[in-house]
Amino acid sequence: MQADIVVFPEGCNGWMQAVGAGGVYQRNQVVAYGDFVPHVQSSPPYLNPCDSYGVDGARWGVQLHNVSCLAKKYRVVLVVNLIDLQPCSPLVDANCPPDGMCSPSCAVD
Repeated sequence: MQADIVVFPEGCNGWMQAVGAGGVYQRNQVVAYGDFVPHVQSSPPYLNPCDSYGVDGARWGVQLHNVSCLAKKYRVVLVVNLIDLQPCSPLVDANCPPDGMCSPSCAVD
């Protein structure tokens, strides 16, 4: 019997190791575990990060690429919580961190 869906626990890629004293996350360590997660397209052509890694300007991280290839290989839905890295400009956006990288947490399935 094969599973149809596999849900990974939060922090399974190791980012929870970046928790400092008193349970405070250290941004410089957390960002090291992040990946660029593209916005989902609502119309064709749809891109699969496994099939189009680095093709036609597609840019996403190795974690998303690897998870997508595992899901494809085993024909299963994988739900993984990733730290999404999105470039921003502190000069344009007052909420942008000084390192120029917003890092929301997102579920990818």
